[in-house]
Amino acid sequence: FHNAPMQMGMPSLLNAHLEAFWPQPGVYARGVHTRETAAAQEKQALGSSQKNIKAFETAVAESGYAGLPRYHSRAVSGAYLALRGELLALLELRRQCQARTDVKGG
Repeated sequence: FHNAPMQMGMPSLLNAHLEAFWPQPGVYARGVHTRETAAAQEKQALGSSQKNIKAFETAVAESGYAGLPRYHSRAVSGAYLALRGELLALLELRRQCQARTDVKGG
């Protein structure tokens, strides 16, 4: 026997970059982990700006999906995190587009 964690198959948890990762040994609820990872994605991309958070909430509402997944399989959790990542990228593109418009118009 060795002390290294047994790593067989594919881990069922994803990080904020949608990469599979091996957590420390223990029990993890995928739904809780997904919510925590989504919150970390938001915080990293938006910071604490209320304006950015409101814009993100608007983008989520525009997407037509405003809730947490009901079923937390690896695929569903991954798709949920990917959708949130895409919405964060959309917000960044909108911000860049607005900045270019402001520079050209100003």
